[in-house]
Amino acid sequence: MKAKLLFISGGSWSGKTARANQMASSSEDVIWLGTALPTSPSTSERIAILKAQRPQTWTTVDTPFDLTNSFLSARKKHPQSLIIIDSVSQWIGNEIAKRSSKHDEEQLANILIRDTDELCHHIHQDLGPIIMVSSDFGASPPPQDAALRVLRMVTGRANQAIANVSDQVELMMAGIVFSTTMKTFRS
Repeated sequence: MKAKLLFISGGSWSGKTARANQMASSSEDVIWLGTALPTSPSTSERIAILKAQRPQTWTTVDTPFDLTNSFLSARKKHPQSLIIIDSVSQWIGNEIAKRSSKHDEEQLANILIRDTDELCHHIHQDLGPIIMVSSDFGASPPPQDAALRVLRMVTGRANQAIANVSDQVELMMAGIVFSTTMKTFRS
């Protein structure tokens, strides 16, 4: 991987995680921050399959909540390791599910925007290699459910912020990679 920060985005099941694995395959020192929650038997099975596909030399940290602190802790312990965050959109969804009963739509959006801004700040300041994965919900129609509206809005905003600090951005569609170096857009 040549980019310090590679951002991989795309629709659900478009090949983002497989691409992250592929891009990290030449690295032995990898910390995988996984955000999926085993909320059902099928989700637990999917998590187990994804873990089994990773080399045993990689370290997996399950972090469905408090992603920023998990990232900072991993970087402190492993300053030169490649850190993979899979996925930002899943983490946002987890936080929405945990907090939605305590906050209205606007409060929830503001809290999560603050949390994603904090994550992006630390990612931008980081000196080690990072691969970030996040789904893109922008092509879907506006949802009727408040929590889903917050998920779509906050994830879209987070994806833009991550792309803005990334060295390279890849869009996955049907397993096909569309890539750009961000210098192209910043000049």
